[in-house]
Amino acid sequence: MPERGLFSRNSVPNSFLVGNGRQGLRLVPAFFIPLAVGLLTYGASYSTPIQRLSVTVTDWLLSLKPVETDPRIVLVTIDDKTLKKMGQFPLDRRIYARVVDLAADRGAEAIVFDLLFTEPTPSDEALARSALRFGKVVFGCAFATTPTDLSSLADRLLLNRPEGLTWEAPGFLLPVKVLTQSAFAIGFVNILPDSDGFRRTVPLAMALSKTKKALPSLALAGAMALRQEIRSVPGFDKSGNGLYHNLQIPILLPSSENPTRRFPTLSLVDLVEGKRKTIDLKGKVLLVGVTATGVTDIHPVPWVGSRFGLEIQAAALNSILKGFLVQPSGLWVQVAIVLFAGSLIGLTAATERITWLAGVFLVLFAAEVIVPYGLISKGILYPPLPTILSSLASFLTATILVAINIHTRLVKELRHRVPADLADLILAKPSSLPGLGERKVITVLFADIRDFTAATANLSPYEVQSLLNDFFTAMTELVEMYGGHLDKFIGDGLMALFGALKEMEDHTERAVVCACHMVEEIEQMQTLWQRLTGQSLAIGIGIHRGPAVVGELGSRQLSQFTAVGFTVNLAHRLEELTKDLHAPIVVSKDVYEWVADLIIAEEVPETSVAGLSGPVTVYKVVGLNPEAKRLRSQFWVAG
Repeated sequence: MPERGLFSRNSVPNSFLVGNGRQGLRLVPAFFIPLAVGLLTYGASYSTPIQRLSVTVTDWLLSLKPVETDPRIVLVTIDDKTLKKMGQFPLDRRIYARVVDLAADRGAEAIVFDLLFTEPTPSDEALARSALRFGKVVFGCAFATTPTDLSSLADRLLLNRPEGLTWEAPGFLLPVKVLTQSAFAIGFVNILPDSDGFRRTVPLAMALSKTKKALPSLALAGAMALRQEIRSVPGFDKSGNGLYHNLQIPILLPSSENPTRRFPTLSLVDLVEGKRKTIDLKGKVLLVGVTATGVTDIHPVPWVGSRFGLEIQAAALNSILKGFLVQPSGLWVQVAIVLFAGSLIGLTAATERITWLAGVFLVLFAAEVIVPYGLISKGILYPPLPTILSSLASFLTATILVAINIHTRLVKELRHRVPADLADLILAKPSSLPGLGERKVITVLFADIRDFTAATANLSPYEVQSLLNDFFTAMTELVEMYGGHLDKFIGDGLMALFGALKEMEDHTERAVVCACHMVEEIEQMQTLWQRLTGQSLAIGIGIHRGPAVVGELGSRQLSQFTAVGFTVNLAHRLEELTKDLHAPIVVSKDVYEWVADLIIAEEVPETSVAGLSGPVTVYKVVGLNPEAKRLRSQFWVAG
């Protein structure tokens, strides 16, 4: 025969366990799991296609920065009309000399050539003389793959390499010597693309590899021509000038939808021929470059489409003149924010308050949107999407953890307060509950402790509760083990139904075998019971089989699944009869006829049962026969 331990709390299936789960999430998983998921999401945003979306969001955020065009910037374009009248590109440099002379005559402050004059021509002297007379001419240069000796350059054309400048080039392709000597400044025209091909920023300066010297960008050289600052990069010198405190110039082009904000433009041929004098050049800086059809100096810029290099140089110069340069936020700053957000969400999740968790996430989300936009005005470019996605992932993970924990605890509470088979049915498919009453044949079992009130009269409330809890736990496990449904506890007794919730042909056999097992189980509890009460523990069990109405009964506020009818009443009367017959188990004739081959029983004919008009035949069950004991495990759980 199975030992008591076989039916202990740890031995039955999980579906039969009851208990009050630990309140709240454990701090360690609540803290570290959302944090780990947030960090993984942050890392994924830089190594998956999400990165492209992140860059797009950052571009959009930067595009919200209001762009005011500096009125001093004027574009002089070598357009289709110019080439049609003056010949194909490149133009004779005497034409550029004429442009310089006209700019000087009309009071221009400086002129910047977004062109490369690296090959000598017969007209170089003419352009050089005009540049010297004007005194504020900036020529372009380009990166070279071979080292360049800058020792021949005048110190006024070089910058002292500022601390922190990491942009380097092995060499530069400089203008011809005569033009270099006549230039006010030289700046590189290269516009470096990002990994996706878009142009977003221009380096403020580019150092010559392995030297302490650098050359400015064309935009910075133009700004220096206006401000007459040529010895070092402004902001990195000792003068205290803080306008150029970063190393990257954002390319913020005026939107094509706002033509009033575009840079004023003048065709080079109109300037040379003097046909258009509507643009006042006094105090202006002229940027000269190519915009004619078929030129390759076109670059994609986020949100505004492809633009000519001349327009990009003008936008870069405009950013410098407006004092708006940007520096990407450090990686560790972003990681610190991710750690803070994930930790805060994790700690909030440990409280298991969904509303608090949602509130914390909304505050973090608002901060991760508003703060990056505010940082732009301070010149700090902070990509918001990675941290937003990280916080979102942490929040969703924490919410799932909380939901799982709440669900698990509610399930435990449900199993603790509702019979396991009914709890399983509710959890699996609530709509399958037999809500409407139906009449069906079931087996009803009533069990009650004999003389419980008298036996426990001198015990403390705690001792009484402990004894009853142990008794009910053991009896409930057995009822559920044999496929029954614990209907209710009644004082120191219980009512169980077999065949009410689940369709089973052998529900009567299960009920009787379960009752016999209950009597055996009582013997395992005798030692503690006798020590506390001084008496032996005895129970009475009554069982009857017959039709009953089963379904949900109760009020609108509270209902339960149960059974009512004569079958229930007779089972209860048989349980009361066990005391008079001095038998642990009494069954009706209907029950005996179903289980006669399983039990050893004694017939008690002509027995009076309260509530019945005449005598009936009942049976006192002594126990299971040897064969039934051997085969009773077939009734466990299944069915």
